[in-house]
Amino acid sequence: EEKKRGELSFLFLEAALLIEDGYERIVDEMWYIHTDEAVRRKRLKASRGYTDAKIDAIMQEQLSEDAFYRHCSVVIDNSKTLEHVYRQIDEKLGEDLCQRRRNIRDN
Repeated sequence: EEKKRGELSFLFLEAALLIEDGYERIVDEMWYIHTDEAVRRKRLKASRGYTDAKIDAIMQEQLSEDAFYRHCSVVIDNSKTLEHVYRQIDEKLGEDLCQRRRNIRDN
């Protein structure tokens, strides 16, 4: 409703089970923030102190990468630097902003 009124351009919702809980029915786009498995493992060990066994158990419970690719219209690579992630998001939002301007102009 805020988007329709022009009060809100973007709203991002981060959650672990977006696909499993059917968020596709209520959001405009699903984005997949992808990180290579080796990088995920390294980050989980460093930030949370998880063991390999704990990480294996977590990953076994997650959907496959193919499932994320099938359900998500945008993929952001989070395997490199934070600046790399920011550039990808800026590029995607810039595309959206340009398309929105064209739609307004054409109507």
